[in-house]
Amino acid sequence: MKKITDFYAKKSGKFIIIPFKYKHFADSATDELRSQESASNNEGINEERSCSAPPNKLPKLSNPDDQAGVSGIEDVVTKGPVAATSGSTTGTKIDLGTVVKAAEGSWGVLKRLPQEITDEKRMQYLTFHWKPSESDILHSHQVIKGKKTWKNSFQSKWLKQFPWLCYSNLLEGGICSHCILFPHKVTKGTTPGVLVTAPYQKSYTKALGKDGILNCHEQSVMHKYATEQADLFKQTFENPDRCRVDSQLATSVANQATENKEILRQIVLAVEFLAKQSLAFRGHCDDRVDFSSYEINRGNFVALLQLLVKGNDSLQKHLLSSNRQARYTCKTIQNDVIHVYASKIKERLIKDLRTKDLPFTIIADECTDPHSNQEILSLCLRFVDQSTPNDPHVKECLISFMHLERTNAAMISRKILESLSHPSISLDPSNIRGQAYDGASVMSSGKEGVQAKIKETRPALYTHCYSHCLNLSIAATCKLPEVRNLIGLINEAYLFLNNSPKQQQLFELTLKEYLPENSRSKLPGLCKTRWVERHTCLDVFLEMYELLVTFLDAVISPHEYPHLKSSTGSWNWDKDTITKAQGLKACLLTFQSVVVFITTKNILDEVKALASKLQKQDQDIFEAYTMVDEVIGNIKSARKNIDLTFKSSKKKC
Repeated sequence: MKKITDFYAKKSGKFIIIPFKYKHFADSATDELRSQESASNNEGINEERSCSAPPNKLPKLSNPDDQAGVSGIEDVVTKGPVAATSGSTTGTKIDLGTVVKAAEGSWGVLKRLPQEITDEKRMQYLTFHWKPSESDILHSHQVIKGKKTWKNSFQSKWLKQFPWLCYSNLLEGGICSHCILFPHKVTKGTTPGVLVTAPYQKSYTKALGKDGILNCHEQSVMHKYATEQADLFKQTFENPDRCRVDSQLATSVANQATENKEILRQIVLAVEFLAKQSLAFRGHCDDRVDFSSYEINRGNFVALLQLLVKGNDSLQKHLLSSNRQARYTCKTIQNDVIHVYASKIKERLIKDLRTKDLPFTIIADECTDPHSNQEILSLCLRFVDQSTPNDPHVKECLISFMHLERTNAAMISRKILESLSHPSISLDPSNIRGQAYDGASVMSSGKEGVQAKIKETRPALYTHCYSHCLNLSIAATCKLPEVRNLIGLINEAYLFLNNSPKQQQLFELTLKEYLPENSRSKLPGLCKTRWVERHTCLDVFLEMYELLVTFLDAVISPHEYPHLKSSTGSWNWDKDTITKAQGLKACLLTFQSVVVFITTKNILDEVKALASKLQKQDQDIFEAYTMVDEVIGNIKSARKNIDLTFKSSKKKC
């Protein structure tokens, strides 16, 4: 076989194979082809620059063998990328080969980028490097094996498979953009090879595969370092603040603040939930609790936080890893949150009262706290709410609780005025138009009472609570011996059942046997302070009157009620229980008890409705007087028509 040379010349995409015996014609033929192609390329460049490129001077070709060259790095940096010279792509090409040529003058290891290559240019080469299309003619080399010859070309699909791979039209081969733009210091074991020291122009059949040139380069230490630097460069270029120390610190502080706010919000929600539901916190040293332990009940607050932790990783991390001083779970934080809520609620309740400087009435009452054994004064405001101009209405709201060191008029009046001047309320005391208290002398006295102390500087009209007056009137009426005995009888019947589970069980069996549709199982007790509230007890007592007599008879004579046996057999009662049951039965069946009971209930039927209406917050004094007069008229009418009243009572019996 005749030896042939692999020398070739490229013209119009065709390769010319020159036999070895015609080698003496090669020099002249090659010079002619190169001169023609150089003229053609220059003509194409001029056409393209006239259409799209700025009127800057293009880099000059310095070496015919390179097919393109540059006169200096200044041309590359200041005058833009190399113009297109072949293929179907028009316009300008961003070719990384220009950087290599400018730095070395000829191909070699690029140890350091020129100072003129700015970060913008480097990002441009990374992002917008020219990618050949399918119609572009890429570099190929001839392969000879025996009598067969064929050409292997650079495949454009490799550029998609390996993002770091670029094709340089200037160098006619593949290069690694990461290793060129971010060169690694050459050390032992990191010697750069093809794609870095020379363009990839041959052995295309060995490009892929486990031991392929491209895969081996991708796994090299030098390339991994360059890729890492390229990724960091892109992140920094696209988001410069991300890599600044002060920006990172500010971001870290902001993220920590956001996380702390979310954690505090969860703790505040736990406090809010318990407060809204009127549930006790029941905690003790909540800042020292081990939140990872569920064996011991630490109270409602801790249990609620342990429930919230199950769906909140940040809260769980905070409660389990934070110092106890920074958990925000101690009693001081809980009280602060409650006070903040109270302050915000006050502001919302009296917003219009404060901003519009409206007149108002103060309502105060004092009681004894059974837990702390201290006197507490509650203060309410009553005013016309004008937040909705088309619907003004009377509004009452509780604004303060105060501890009283003493319960004299001077102390109480001073506490009331100090509360109105508190920063969380900030109301002008001169706008007080009325004051309402109970009938106790310390409150109602016209000379030394609270109402007199307030009137010394503010002419506020005093009104005794009408519902309290009604309760006092009923209490005075119930001092009659007949009514007093009836109330005592009802209370004894209640205690007879309530103080003995055995007697209560028999009473429930009696109800189940004779009145199965009744949902009640106990007699209610009498209210000790509000006589009007005793109306409910009288209603239930009348409903169960016959069953109560049957129950007492079953206690006295259990053998007459064999169907009322317990699960253990017949009932056995001691003498004291039987004697007490006999006395209660005898009193309940007397004519006087029945008449007094019906009369008292009829009067309380009238009074109950009046008491409920007098306690409405939008009630005015004119309507209150009208309702009181109406109830008094009904009671007087019943007294005049006593025969009709007794006939009606007889039907109820």
